[in-house]
Amino acid sequence: MNHTIKAEQRARRFFRRPPASFPTLTGRCSTIQEASNQALFFQTAKGRRNRISRTGIVKAIAYMMERRSVTRKEMEKFSRFSSALLALLRLIFIDIIRIRITKTGLIRLSLKGTRFVFSGVDRAPRDMRVARENGAEVVMMSYYHLREDHSERWKYHVKENGLKVLLDSGAFSLWEAAAKGRIVKPILLEEYISFVKRHLDVLIGYFNLDVIGDLYASRANMQAMEAAGLSPHEVWHVCSPLEELNRIVDKGAALVGIGGSALLKDGERLPRIDEALRRHPEQDFHLLGVGSKILFQLDGVFSTDATNWIEGRKSGRLLTPDGQKPMGHLLDGLEIMARNVRLLVGMAAQ
Repeated sequence: MNHTIKAEQRARRFFRRPPASFPTLTGRCSTIQEASNQALFFQTAKGRRNRISRTGIVKAIAYMMERRSVTRKEMEKFSRFSSALLALLRLIFIDIIRIRITKTGLIRLSLKGTRFVFSGVDRAPRDMRVARENGAEVVMMSYYHLREDHSERWKYHVKENGLKVLLDSGAFSLWEAAAKGRIVKPILLEEYISFVKRHLDVLIGYFNLDVIGDLYASRANMQAMEAAGLSPHEVWHVCSPLEELNRIVDKGAALVGIGGSALLKDGERLPRIDEALRRHPEQDFHLLGVGSKILFQLDGVFSTDATNWIEGRKSGRLLTPDGQKPMGHLLDGLEIMARNVRLLVGMAAQ
């Protein structure tokens, strides 16, 4: 996943016609004095002349395109004038940016649109390649399945395709298997923590080891992972109290997963998800296992994942904003998959 070319294009347009001044996100105004091939020079409201390298700005733009959500703290790796750099990103992405102030007062910039994370590729390298060739950047993988891949072929294929992984613990898969009476190995928290630490180089994020139906056990696992030096995304289940969602959001979470809706019909889960979005418009949410047409009815979803893009290969159904469309013999399975990927990739603004 390399955004350097697009980042340089955006930087070039900005440097070609920079504004005379720009406001920081705290309201102070800085004056741009020069935009050269090497750097952007600006004067602060207090009269200080500062400089941010063009290379640093390009790297920050590329980082924004990859992460799609950033804070001032994350800008420190690109410039010591992180507040100014964050303000510049707001201008550079002005047409597709959303400014959010978290419950803890943190200013977060997020790109509009919904990033679709392609799941179902844990043991399907060919499907992974189809997704990448048609614009996918991030795939969802489940520790529940990956823990059995002792040769770690999954990681080889991820790197080969230049992808990043959003990691799920697989708690739902474990719960579903047990509900069907299958005997499966439990997911051990210590092993999950070790796995996450070992593969941070390919992870764009990872979820807490939640426990279906037990929010207190889920909370204890979250605390244990944080104590181990990790920063997992916490998961709120749609059947849990909204007060629990409030508690998670109030911590200032970068991303909150909404889970537990996979077995519900759209008419049942849509009101719960919509309520969460309306209660916390400042929060970035990821919908776990939601790929139906309700995605096109919800506003403000940061990201989601599902396997429905793959299913068209066997069903012969093409995804559309209005639902699935039978294609008969007009398209083969791989072409349907490819078109599904392109539709879903298009939900994210660039």
